[in-house]
Amino acid sequence: MKYNSIQSIKKWSETLKLIALDLDDTTLRSDGTLSPKTKAALITAINQGIEVVVASGRSFSSLPQSIKDIEGIRYAITSNGAAIYHLEDGERIHSITLKAQSVEEILSALQGEDICFEAFVNGVPHSDERFVVDPARYGCTRESSIRYIQSTRISEKNMKEFIHLHIEKLDSIDIRCVDLNEKLRIERLLYERIPDVYITSSLSNILEIVAPSAGKGAGLRFLSKKLNLSSDSIAAFGNADNDIDMLEYAKLGVAVKNATENCLGSANYITDDNDHDGVAKVIYELLK
Repeated sequence: MKYNSIQSIKKWSETLKLIALDLDDTTLRSDGTLSPKTKAALITAINQGIEVVVASGRSFSSLPQSIKDIEGIRYAITSNGAAIYHLEDGERIHSITLKAQSVEEILSALQGEDICFEAFVNGVPHSDERFVVDPARYGCTRESSIRYIQSTRISEKNMKEFIHLHIEKLDSIDIRCVDLNEKLRIERLLYERIPDVYITSSLSNILEIVAPSAGKGAGLRFLSKKLNLSSDSIAAFGNADNDIDMLEYAKLGVAVKNATENCLGSANYITDDNDHDGVAKVIYELLK
């Protein structure tokens, strides 16, 4: 069901039990910060008994402190659903690593290509040193994005070697592309040759690869079952293609106005953009 006005979602709000939040360019502003209004909305929801859950493509170790500091956010779905954590103590309660065979097939398919890899292992992102040194070359041009990359990544000189050494422990493999043409070409190649993976994207210059049973939607499904909640009691917020399965799983799937076309099409409500407290506006309306 599509909702055309913020008032039209009020009739459903009494069943709300869980809010799932993408972070970058959804809950966080474009500069990577959490606005006071959005922080207050999350705290208000928690105080009213709503489970507030992080659902991010980020690894656990790179979640922002502004989110970790909010008392009452108990769970974080990370690495596009490949790993779920207790936020307070860092306990990993669910994980779906990539199959070693799939990883070998990815490396084989891309042999001869000059690929800029990232790999998430045990909640920590390891990146090709070229990306860490010059994120802008791979599409990360905002000052906040450059700071984020350079403060959260462990730089590796030989990512293929690193991936081989940790082939049984990979939550996610990301490919950082220099432009959209490279991304589309590599994406087509992988779809043709690697059937047993889930390929998604949160930015125009990145491909994110996890196990086929992962994804934010699958992570949210696991967590809702753990908490004995129906999807009919869930609202999810996102902005990118890697949020689509989560928005479709939730009863209320909300896209911020700055979302990708695919994400906007999958949502049943579109709110204001991430720099104008779009998430907070919907939460406050639901809690009235």
